Amino acid sequence: MSLNATNKKKLGASELSLFCGQLGAFLLSGISLSEGLEIMSEDIESRRLQITLRELSKAIHDRKTLSEGMELCGAFPEYLIKMVVIGEVSGNLEKIMPSLARFYEKQQRVNEYITNAAVYPLILILMMCAVVLLLATQVLPMLGDMLASFGGEMPVIAMALMNGGKFISGNYIILLSLFIALLIFYLICRKTASGRLTLDKLKAVFPLTRGLYRKITAGRFSSAMTFLTSGDIDMELSLKMAGDSLSNTYISNKIEECRKNSAYGEPVYEILNRSGMFPNRFLKMLSIGFKTGDSDAVMRRLADTYEHEVEKSLTRITDSIEPVFVIFLSLITGVILISTVLPLVRIMSLIG
Repeated sequence: MSLNATNKKKLGASELSLFCGQLGAFLLSGISLSEGLEIMSEDIESRRLQITLRELSKAIHDRKTLSEGMELCGAFPEYLIKMVVIGEVSGNLEKIMPSLARFYEKQQRVNEYITNAAVYPLILILMMCAVVLLLATQVLPMLGDMLASFGGEMPVIAMALMNGGKFISGNYIILLSLFIALLIFYLICRKTASGRLTLDKLKAVFPLTRGLYRKITAGRFSSAMTFLTSGDIDMELSLKMAGDSLSNTYISNKIEECRKNSAYGEPVYEILNRSGMFPNRFLKMLSIGFKTGDSDAVMRRLADTYEHEVEKSLTRITDSIEPVFVIFLSLITGVILISTVLPLVRIMSLIG
C-alpha cells in the first residue's frame, strides 16, 4: 500500500532521470541513501518529486530497501524498480543509477520530439475533420437539393461523403458509447493479469512492433545480465531477475521457461534461441561469448549495441510522424475540394 494514497501518478521521464542521476552521484561519492534522499528533497523544484522523495526517505528510515520504498510510493515505473532490485542484489546500485539516468533522459527527448512533431498536425487534422463533417451534413445536402431541382445527380464521391456524414450524425451517441466502452475495456485489461498478458503478447508478436520489441528486449536483458553476472549472481537467478526487469509479462514468462530449462545444464544461448524473443545477431554474439568464455564482455557490448539500435529505431519512427500527418492532411484537403467543386460544376453546367 502506498505511503501516500493520493500520490498515485507516475513520475515523468525528466523527473526519473533527475532522480537516478542525483542518487547515483550521491552513492558514488559515499553519501548514505537516507542522507542523499534528504539532500535531494531540499533542492528539487518539482513538487511531485519532492513529495515522493520524502515518502521514500521515510520508507528507508523504516528499514525498507530502496526498491521496497519505491514500490510503496507508487510513483516509480516497474522497470526502474526491477533494475534497482538488480542493483541491490548484485551490489552495483551506484553503477546502475547513472545508466538509468541516461535511459530516462533519452526517453524524455523522444517524448518531446513526438509531442513537437505530432501536436500541431494533429490539431489541424481534427479541425479538418470537423470541416469535413460540417460539409457532409450541411453543405452537400444543400447542393444535392439544388442538383435534384435541376434534374441532376450528385457525384459518387460527394454522395459517399454525404452518406457518411448522415450516418455519423444519426448514430453519434452509439459511436461515442462504443468508443468509451472500448476505452474502458482496454483500461480494465491493463489492470488484470490476464489482460496485461494479452496486451503484452500483442506488442511482442504483432508484425509492426515485433522488431522493435525484440531490440528493446535484447538491450534490457543484456544490461540486466551485465550487472548481475558482474556481481557473481548464479545464472539461474540472473535469468529470473533479468526476465522480471523486462516489464512485459509475456516475454518475462518466456524467460522464466528458459530459466527452468537452464537447470538441466543446457547452454543459455540455445535456450534463449528457442524462446523466439531475441534477434538472431544477439543470439550469435551471445553464443560466441559463452564459447570463448567472454560472456560478460559480450553482454556489455550487446547492451550498448541494442541501446543504440533502439534509439535509432525510435528516431526513425518519430521522423516519420510529421510526413504521415502531412499526407493525411493533403488527402482530407483533396476530399473537401473534390466533394465541393464537382457538385458546383454540375450545377453550373445544368444552368448553362
